Amino acid sequence: MDRKVEIEARMRAKLALCLVTLIWGVTFPVVKSALSGISPMAFLSIRFVAATAVFYTLFGSHITLNSARTWRRGILLGGFLALGMGAQTAGLVHTTASRSAFITGLSVVFVAILAIGSRQSNLSFLALLSVCLSSAGLYLMTNPETGAMNAGDWMTLLGAGAFGVHIFLINLFSESDVYTLVLLELGMLGVVFSIGAMLSSNEHIHWSLGLILSFAFLIIFATVGAYLLQLHFQKQITPIQASLIYATEPVFAAVLSILALGEILTVKEVAGGLLLVGAIFASELRRSGREQERRPK
Repeated sequence: MDRKVEIEARMRAKLALCLVTLIWGVTFPVVKSALSGISPMAFLSIRFVAATAVFYTLFGSHITLNSARTWRRGILLGGFLALGMGAQTAGLVHTTASRSAFITGLSVVFVAILAIGSRQSNLSFLALLSVCLSSAGLYLMTNPETGAMNAGDWMTLLGAGAFGVHIFLINLFSESDVYTLVLLELGMLGVVFSIGAMLSSNEHIHWSLGLILSFAFLIIFATVGAYLLQLHFQKQITPIQASLIYATEPVFAAVLSILALGEILTVKEVAGGLLLVGAIFASELRRSGREQERRPK
């Protein structure tokens, strides 16, 4: 009976994280549409300042701000997350939502590379394969006949690298209080993007019902709600299982971009996207193999 309950709990966790991944996949076309009425910095500032306030309102009783080490870690995490979010959102101005989603998926490959470098290990076959697959997929998705990578693609790739560092640092800070780190991350994002909006000379907002609804979805569901589900359910399955679920985010984003924005993927872009997803799975299989080796017999 206990075994059955345990299996059911893991299944609920996987379904919940699939919902989180779907929600994050929806953000690509939502953000793409929202940026037609607001500049990137103003958009990010409003989103994360509001999300910080909502998060603190909901989880304030779980948060402790009396640790200097936690403050340092939260600010560092928030800094890399801010770079990733800023580069990704700015890139969406010049690239499609589906290509942005696929390129952002390379963050998992960056994590694998960082893990290898930090341990001073040689590249394994699967790690090398993941890098080659991601490079080939990125090449195909940029559709070289139409001008290769544009500024938006490069900005999105920078964001993917920053997300990779952010994910890698989370593993190093795993013993810290999660709720406090999340609050500091969101607060750091709000501060950084608010300063960026104030310093920018071309910030603009054209309020509309669509923009308000986009903010409502991104703040309530894609930020506060998604973090709540992730924090509650991810601990019930292994990190590798969670990573494989998150790896499906670009697929959700591409399908939703086609349905919601009418974007069209060429055969090469589809093939490139499949290679990028293959690279993500190859890098995760490598990490999964290591965990199996380390597991007590």
